[in-house]
Amino acid sequence: MKIEPGTEVAVVSGDQKTFLGYGTYVGDELCPALANLFIEQIKTMETMPQLDGTEKPITEEERATMIEQIRSGANRMAFNPKMVLTDGTVIWGCECWWGPKSKFIENGHAAKYGVTEHGA
Repeated sequence: MKIEPGTEVAVVSGDQKTFLGYGTYVGDELCPALANLFIEQIKTMETMPQLDGTEKPITEEERATMIEQIRSGANRMAFNPKMVLTDGTVIWGCECWWGPKSKFIENGHAAKYGVTEHGA
């Protein structure tokens, strides 16, 4: 199911133990934590996999280009669903479980976490 930006969502902690709140799915955006993770990995890469299954040494120019593409968002590998809770807290999809608020309520998940359609 595709969820459109602007959809009201329910957000639960990554370990599924805590209801974090209701909010709005903003869209897929550049997640700073993921970008930093990928950039740190690129900094330590010595070779780059090739389509034919081989590896070739990575040049400093290639490394700099890959890092800039991630930072600028030209390479979307660090994009992630972004939610803003009603209290203004930003939560990224990689940090939680989330979905449409209406389904969360309809499927009984709100009751499981002891929350109403208005929140905790």
